[in-house]
Amino acid sequence: MIFHIPPHESRTNASFRSSVTFGLMIAGIAGCGAAGLDLPSSDATPGVASSSKSAGSERDADLTSADLSQPRRSDADLAATVDRAREVVALFQQLRIPPQAPAWIRMHTLLMFPLVPASGPTESASQRRALIEGLLLASNREQVPFSLRDREPIPRTGGALFEREHHPDQILSYLALIGVPLEQPMRVEDNAFSVGDMLRVSQREVRQKQELSWTVSAYAHYGKPGQVWENKYGERLSLAILAKALSEKAETACGGAHRLTAIARVVSLPANGQDVELSRLQTSLRRLLDDETQRLRSGQFPDGVFGAPDSLLNQPDVPVEAIDIQFTGHSLEWLTLAHGSDVLKSEWVVRAVDALVDRLQQAYDVCQDGLLQREIRAKTDVALQFRVGSAAHAVGALARWLHRLQAVPPEIVVRP
Repeated sequence: MIFHIPPHESRTNASFRSSVTFGLMIAGIAGCGAAGLDLPSSDATPGVASSSKSAGSERDADLTSADLSQPRRSDADLAATVDRAREVVALFQQLRIPPQAPAWIRMHTLLMFPLVPASGPTESASQRRALIEGLLLASNREQVPFSLRDREPIPRTGGALFEREHHPDQILSYLALIGVPLEQPMRVEDNAFSVGDMLRVSQREVRQKQELSWTVSAYAHYGKPGQVWENKYGERLSLAILAKALSEKAETACGGAHRLTAIARVVSLPANGQDVELSRLQTSLRRLLDDETQRLRSGQFPDGVFGAPDSLLNQPDVPVEAIDIQFTGHSLEWLTLAHGSDVLKSEWVVRAVDALVDRLQQAYDVCQDGLLQREIRAKTDVALQFRVGSAAHAVGALARWLHRLQAVPPEIVVRP
């Protein structure tokens, strides 16, 4: 399939995204990790975003309004976008993932299934279950991205590039974002564990000075309100302490989107409102997210995609439409976690959804053919890993967007 990207008068960076080195491509993959569906308790939840300015682009200099819900799409136009988004989500949820696919592919494709059927078996639920079990209960040791340390489960951080975690608590955060319970069994070297065991080990190992985006995102879902613990280094820690540390430093993976996803989850999950320490942080965290939301919107191109920072644009051998899917998809991910339906129905958000749908429709054949026809375990097809991972984030974001608009079938619910 040949990719096509609509012309952008303002997107001058696209002209010099040609071929560069395999090593830089690896850096781009390693710098990008992603989302059960834990939704805000109110449609008035303030927002999030993440985008740096990209060189040579024209911005909407007249954007000054704090009202992110205006202007609104017409009902007819919105309905058409909803239908198209439903179709592309259903299409990607049928993506055939070969059993030999690397763990990096398998952990990312989980993100396409944030919604769990309320009752009765469905094809989507079966695929979701198969992906979870394939990642956590694989009988082939080479396909399990975990190892044992002191007889406890830890994610692999060394070895083959696409058979391990690229960020601390990346797998744990992805399981949290699709609502996998702590009781979910997992198997490591013929030993039985649960996701809860992985959380316990993580809390013992975590330090404030490490990369925190995925850790905070996971703890926001799995942690108990007000929980305080001591790590193995003697540091007193809590979700509030780690969230504050994350908000005060720059973490730039995927243009900073994962950092904002974590903060959005802390702010938006109702249970976290019971945490006294977190309550003191609410104003500053919401202000940060509001500022980033405005920055994201002001950096949007006329065709709907969000302007990616130079750290993403300078990834060689990555087509521009793949970068569009990566950054716009990651950004929509945290927007849906932070905003209510009033903002998510606004013209600028719907325009981003339209852009994602267009590019995902074009990317499907490339992803599916690549998964079925290429020896991706040889670790040579970095571009395919990038495409599938980015598409998974985007499809999960679209599924959440549909749910927030109550545009999914009534039998689809979010499992606590």
